[in-house]
Formats: sequence, structure tokens, C-alpha cells
Amino acid sequence: MAQYVEKLIAEFWFVLASMAPYLLFGFLIASVLSVFLKASFVRERFGKGGFREVVVASLMGVPLPLCSCGVLPVAASLREQGATRGATLSFLTSTPQTGVDSIAITYSLLGPIFTIVKVGVAFVSGVFCGSLVDRFGGQDPTVEDRRVVEPSSIADSVPLPKTVRLRHGLRHGFVTVACSIAWATLIGVFLAAVLTTFIPPNLLTGIAEHRGWTMFAMLVVGIPLYVCSSGSVPLAYAFMATGISPGAALVFLIVGPATNMATVTTVWKLLGGRSVLLYLGSLTFCAILAGYGFDFLLLRSGVESMPKAHGIHLGFWSHVSAVVLLVVFATALANRRKAKNERSEGALT
Repeated sequence: MAQYVEKLIAEFWFVLASMAPYLLFGFLIASVLSVFLKASFVRERFGKGGFREVVVASLMGVPLPLCSCGVLPVAASLREQGATRGATLSFLTSTPQTGVDSIAITYSLLGPIFTIVKVGVAFVSGVFCGSLVDRFGGQDPTVEDRRVVEPSSIADSVPLPKTVRLRHGLRHGFVTVACSIAWATLIGVFLAAVLTTFIPPNLLTGIAEHRGWTMFAMLVVGIPLYVCSSGSVPLAYAFMATGISPGAALVFLIVGPATNMATVTTVWKLLGGRSVLLYLGSLTFCAILAGYGFDFLLLRSGVESMPKAHGIHLGFWSHVSAVVLLVVFATALANRRKAKNERSEGALT
């Protein structure tokens, strides 16, 4: 029992330290957006609903170097400033699947064909998921009130000195946005650690020769676990080395970075339960379709690509970032509790 507890703690810290640098970077991006991106601009570009907004949001997310955790505060900020469910989810789907860093790693490890397919699928799946949520996600509760929404970014406020704008911006990203996803992220990390602890590492070895089962296994492994778009590439190579088809590896590259327990719980909070079901269902459909289609194209063309892969190791700054992230979460939650208590005392007086 003690060894499982020790492994659970180790896995929790590994996941937290893996995502911490990206998540902190996401908070920084959210801070910048709050200073320079007006809520009126977001509502104009991503707040009216429609296919064009979903396409632009997905296209905007493809090159950004944000993982499935780093994208959460940015998506929360966009949503807070008036973006529709569809545009928010389109951005949230396409962004973590790829990025300039991931594109370079994919090219070096898996070749140009795999790289092109991966980027294309990231864009298409973002558009598909966002469009479905726009169409079937129900009425967006913010649509009718959008004309009377108070400015939610520093950029909408009256002109302020640069130092004041910077302070308010950092507070927005590292306190307001951090507080909005803190518990969802920590719960997701814990669930991911539980699954990582109790899933055998050789689970896929016996079914590698059955394409359908391997794709299903990639879904089971990839959806709940945290893995960034760059870190997923050597893992996909390792899966392929065991005999899994490139299409099955592509399924993992799609659902692994785009989903995890932290993402699911956060999407539930930001967009609602129906959007979560549409998100997981549509992304699963895209992943399976892309996997079978990629295998078919490779089979017809006879192309193979299997360069070297390398291991994933946490550096010193990953551990430091994890500590900083916990401090940010604790500070943000403490500030919310303090503000809540002050409001309660004010109401009593």
C-alpha cells in the first residue's frame, strides 16, 4: 500500500511539474490579453456566433505554443471577455494539439507527412468541435446580456499609468484567472495521477496487432492523462515502436494534448456539461476518422517514417515552476476567500 501512495505522490508531482511552466506562461498570456485586448474586440470577433468565428479561433490557436494546460487560462480569459462557446472551444481544441515547438519536434521525429497531417487535423478538429457546440450546445447565457456587460479587461478601462495597467493585468492573469481554474486543475491532476499509477505500462503490448483495439486504447489512455503537444511526440514514437500503426499514434497525438482531466473539468465549468459531451464526442470522432484515414493513405502510398525518439525528463525549472504554481493557486484562492469574507462583513454592516 505504501508503495502505491509513494507512486501516487510522485505521479502527481510529475504531472504538476510537467504542466507548471506552460500554465504559468498561460497566465502571463492572459495578463497581456487583459491589458491590450479589449472585451469589445473579443465580442466583435468571437462573440456573435457563427462558422467564421469558429474558423478564425481555430486558425489562431494552431501556431500558439500553449499546451492543454497553458491554454486553459487563455481560453477562460477569452470566454470571460465575451467569446461564444463555439469560438472558445474551437480555440481550446486546436491550440494544445500543436504549436511552433511541437511542429518542429514532430518534423524531426516523425517526418514531414506526419507533421502536415497533425497540423491539418488540429485545425479541422477545432472547427468541427466548435461548430457542433455552436449548433447543439444550447443557448449561450451571455449572448443576450453582451451589450450590457461591464468591461472585463484593463484595456476597456479609463486610461491608466503603465505601471498601474501592468499591476492590474498581472492580477487578472495570476489571481482572477488562476482562481477560476485552480480547483478544476488540481482535481484533474490528481485524477490523472491516479490513472497513471494504476494503469499497467505494458497494457497495449498484447493488442498492438489489432488496429481497432489500439485506437480505442489510445483514446482510453490519451483522453484522461496530461501530456503536452511536444511531450506527446516521443511517446507516440514509442507506441509505434511496439507495433502500433501510425494512425493509432495519431489518435493519441490528437486526444492526448487536447484533453485531460484538468481540461474536461475546466470546460465543464466554463461552458457547461452539454459542451463537455459534445467536445469529447466530436474530438473522438475526428481522432478515429483521422487515424483510419492516415493509415489508409500510408498503406496506399507505401510511405513510412520512424526516426529516433528521446526520453522526457523534468528539469530544475519544472520543479521550481510547480512550487510557484502552487503558491499562485494558494494566493489566488486566499484572495477570493478574503474578498468573499469582506463582502459578507459589508453586507452585515
